[in-house]
Amino acid sequence: MSTYVSFPNIKEAMKAYLPTVPQISALVGNRVFYSVPDVTLWPIIVIRGPVFGGPDNSDTPTVTPWFDFHCWAEPSPKGTRSREKQATDLALTLCGVLQGISGRVQVGDTRILWAQVQAHLPLPDPDSGQARDVITAEISAISAA
Repeated sequence: MSTYVSFPNIKEAMKAYLPTVPQISALVGNRVFYSVPDVTLWPIIVIRGPVFGGPDNSDTPTVTPWFDFHCWAEPSPKGTRSREKQATDLALTLCGVLQGISGRVQVGDTRILWAQVQAHLPLPDPDSGQARDVITAEISAISAA
């Protein structure tokens, strides 16, 4: 007899969770997306991935993938300097929020157990030059279903 194992959707849980964190919502409101939309309000966070990892080989339905979080600054007016500081400030705030997760985050049927920031890189958009910092984080979660 086989048993169905339900794995959590970390990407969906993080998209729902981040706008509820006061430090994040103060910077982006509810502007957390899966891809860069046509928006007029900036800055934004775009969650990409998973870029690495997946289900753990254990008795519990735990997954530990890595995700990229693209922290986009407001576009700079033509002829002005890029807004790197805005992208970096958002990324550093996000790093602090991710590092602070320790089993206390429950979103629907997903319990986020922990997060570990693995990289923080300034990566301006190569086409437009728009300021963007990218955070790569390993996130572990379990299904509470």
